[in-house]
Amino acid sequence: DPRFCAMTFFETSIMLFTLVSCGRWMEMKAKAKASEAITLLATLSPSSATKVEGWSEGEGGSEGGRGRGKEVVVHSCLLEVGDYVRVEEGKKIPADGVIVEGSTSVDEAVMTGEGLPVSKGKGAQVLSATVNV
Repeated sequence: DPRFCAMTFFETSIMLFTLVSCGRWMEMKAKAKASEAITLLATLSPSSATKVEGWSEGEGGSEGGRGRGKEVVVHSCLLEVGDYVRVEEGKKIPADGVIVEGSTSVDEAVMTGEGLPVSKGKGAQVLSATVNV
């Protein structure tokens, strides 16, 4: 019967190829942008930190523990969990952490977009690459 002859659909294979190619292209673009963003974030963190050796929580006086430990400048990638770090005013915080002595204001605009400095006290969490003001 001529009404039921088979029809070929060449455009289907072309459309499928086009959709798969577009999907791969979009995935490649997204990976490149994510890699670029991670590289940019890594450059925001300071390269060095002032590590306080021999200082333990509760020893700091009104001067935030000055004189209670030896200050050593180290590369920020050498910091480990449990290390105590002194961050001077106007300097970037080298690693995520918790304030153990004193209080300060931190400019978190880099991470959160917050326009004004945020007040932080003992026990408050601070983020790497933010500025101690």
